[in-house]
Amino acid sequence: MLLLRFYPRNLGLSKRYFSHKSAILYSQNKINDTDLQTEQIHSSYDIIINGGGIVGFSFLAAIKTLPYLSTRKVLLIEQQPEPKFPPKIAQTKRIFGNRVSAITEASKQFFDSIGVWDELKRDAKQVDAMHVWTDHYRNAVHFENLDSTSSNGMWPTCYIVENSKMIRALYEKINEIMIDQIQVRYGTTVCDIEQITSIPSFRDDQTSEIELKLKDNENETLRTKLLIGCDGFKSLVRTKSDLPYYNFDINQMGIVGTLEITSPYPNNSVAFQRFQRKSTIDRALSEIGNKIQSQPSNLFQHQTPPIVNATIAGSRAAFPLGFGTTAPRLVGTIQARNFMNRDIARSQNFLNTVIMGDAAHRVHPLAGQGLNLGLGDAAELAYQIETCLSNGFNPFGFTADSSESLSDSLRQFERNRIAKLIPMMGAIQSVQTMMSWTPASALSILDSLPWVKTQMVKFANSR
Repeated sequence: MLLLRFYPRNLGLSKRYFSHKSAILYSQNKINDTDLQTEQIHSSYDIIINGGGIVGFSFLAAIKTLPYLSTRKVLLIEQQPEPKFPPKIAQTKRIFGNRVSAITEASKQFFDSIGVWDELKRDAKQVDAMHVWTDHYRNAVHFENLDSTSSNGMWPTCYIVENSKMIRALYEKINEIMIDQIQVRYGTTVCDIEQITSIPSFRDDQTSEIELKLKDNENETLRTKLLIGCDGFKSLVRTKSDLPYYNFDINQMGIVGTLEITSPYPNNSVAFQRFQRKSTIDRALSEIGNKIQSQPSNLFQHQTPPIVNATIAGSRAAFPLGFGTTAPRLVGTIQARNFMNRDIARSQNFLNTVIMGDAAHRVHPLAGQGLNLGLGDAAELAYQIETCLSNGFNPFGFTADSSESLSDSLRQFERNRIAKLIPMMGAIQSVQTMMSWTPASALSILDSLPWVKTQMVKFANSR
């Protein structure tokens, strides 16, 4: 098997989602446009999203489908060039990617609401159950999503979807709905972020905007009332804001690859995960059609129930793993360079910076919840801003009332997401600890409690 490349993989959690009064750079003095060079170009937007990916593109697609948000001026900045996809042709043998995600029922509903699930479900593999064990395969926990309201008494545990398929579906949906005031700029990098104010009174600094400087175009700056960071765990938006972030390395290595297997279960609809007590390697197998996505390594036939028939050449990739843990904060402000003004800026208590997805939280990849948490962020933020607009408020205006309505929406977004994130982080760590220290024979006790197992699966599938 060919080892392709290493991926840095630190898992972390931002202490906050937003900050008090985006204080990226705060100045007491008025900034007059006449003081700027005449060739300087300023472009203003209601919302700027820094970073694309699945979470960023999903949020933009949600904006385009909402009646009030779709009327606002929005820009998404993506550092990577515009993706190029091969034409859709019938394949005699399907080619699988080695980067996949487990999509929960809540994420499926979100994809359905923005109009991309019909495109994804053709390639999505439904997972009906999950088999988890430690030392002995028969002393295990078999998870199923039992529900008396379904036709067969069971709902899917999750869906396995290739990341490349999701990116393509979202890209096509974004380009399908053409709205002039909503734009995407590919191949663009933000190099600096500042906070500016356009009025002379320090007391009224709540009308300040955030200014973004571009790496390859020094003569153009972008301004916005709301900056959203979807720029990954090395987020520039988070770094420039007052949102603390903590992470630590758990000294584990993950290897992901595509395997062809013979499964003892019909339709290859059961996922497998093993926790090893005397090793830093855990294993997970998630099915994609008649293939299995494996992560990480050291899989032997006598250790796993499926029989490995083949490994797709060049399909392996390795990356170190790390954890971050703290109470999350998702909204806030940009750090002030003038430290004398920082406390004054915060005292106004207005918010205009948001982080979501990997910029705000990272969890262990074997938990299968990282992308789902990011999609939950996108769905919740779109809902809160749309609700604010539909109630007659203008969160993107230049008045104190506008700033207050925006801050209220962001605080509600943060409260709702923390209520999901903290229990989820605790559950992930609890499962890791339980599987590492609980005797294998004790797992059969949990396996004999179907109601408890069903509630665990439902919680994992909730938004």
